[in-house]
Amino acid sequence: MKTKLPWCLLFLLLKSVDSSSQNYVWTQKASLPSQPRMGAAGFSIGNKGYAVGGYTGIAVLKETWEYDSQTNTWSQKADLPGSVRYNASGFAINNKGYVCLGWATTNGSVQLSDLWEYDQAGNTWTAKAPFPGGARYTASAFVIGNAAYVGLGYQPLYNDFYRYEPALNLWTQVASLPAGNERQSAGSFSLKGMGYISCGNKANAFYYNDTWQYNPANNQWIQKTDLPGLARLGPASFQIDNMGFIGIGSLNNTLMTDSYFYNDSMNNWIAAPPFPGILRENPTCWEFMGMAFLNFGKHSSTNIFLNDCWVLSDILSISEESSFMNVKIWPVPVTDMLNVLSPQVIRKLFIINTAGQVQIEISKPQEENIEIDLSKLTTGNYFLKLAGESGSAVFKIVKL
Repeated sequence: MKTKLPWCLLFLLLKSVDSSSQNYVWTQKASLPSQPRMGAAGFSIGNKGYAVGGYTGIAVLKETWEYDSQTNTWSQKADLPGSVRYNASGFAINNKGYVCLGWATTNGSVQLSDLWEYDQAGNTWTAKAPFPGGARYTASAFVIGNAAYVGLGYQPLYNDFYRYEPALNLWTQVASLPAGNERQSAGSFSLKGMGYISCGNKANAFYYNDTWQYNPANNQWIQKTDLPGLARLGPASFQIDNMGFIGIGSLNNTLMTDSYFYNDSMNNWIAAPPFPGILRENPTCWEFMGMAFLNFGKHSSTNIFLNDCWVLSDILSISEESSFMNVKIWPVPVTDMLNVLSPQVIRKLFIINTAGQVQIEISKPQEENIEIDLSKLTTGNYFLKLAGESGSAVFKIVKL
């Protein structure tokens, strides 16, 4: 055991939780152990995410891959029994996953209208009532309560939407977007009983950065504040905590670098932490337990397909009041080596910059006194996050 130095608590524990984008960080996770791909359908059940199908640049797939967030591992599951496909739509309701629509080939207009239900416990797929609006791909989907809403897409371009109720295995047409707003490859999410779509494009002639809200109570769409960035198609989109997210994507094969959170109470967008990975379009996304996952996609300007996995989470999302109250950290300010000693078991340790990007991650440190080498970091302010079995804590540190 290392010699213990005189201790003093040298940093302020951050106790307040807010929706500032600086509270959110991107962390890279294990890559998919298979071919890079774009346009895989995504959904989550419990603490596991699923990616189904996709296009590798050569082949169209029907594989199903499961990501376990607790072990940070991928495992292959039962293939989708229907056709190979990409740019399909995925969603989950009541612990069942669903994949519908999509494009079946790379050299012909073979569009799909089928719907498949995935049972996690049995690792089985079951065919359900097909989508009644006509075969299509690059559609959008969101979930409100116990129903999914699926619509838009190509080809031709659509502005219609349909509600699917798994309990009845029933599709019902609902209000379409106002005429003239048909599109494909739009982002979508749901917040507080409302559905949202944003961005997308109208063939290759027109790209959108508008935002629309669907209210199931009166079956109406109303326009909301536009995304402040440029128009785009194929963005990453999801709900995280009580905010929507739209980010990256592409405009005429120019990849977008910006991302935004949507606050429905204020009807405004705020900048989200910049995505630290390779820019892309048509990623596969899902979310659970306050974490949002962004996977795969295509770097359109180089035609490179990707198989990486990233998670966006709030560094202050777990209450710090009852965790790590007797942590000792020294010296202050720190130049090279930061020392941490905690009476609680530390499961993971992160050093995060003020842009919300993880600079150092250590899993299950074994030593009683933990030393962290910060010598390669630039001078400035950082956050130290400690995660344990019963919670987490965040400390502010200064690097000289």
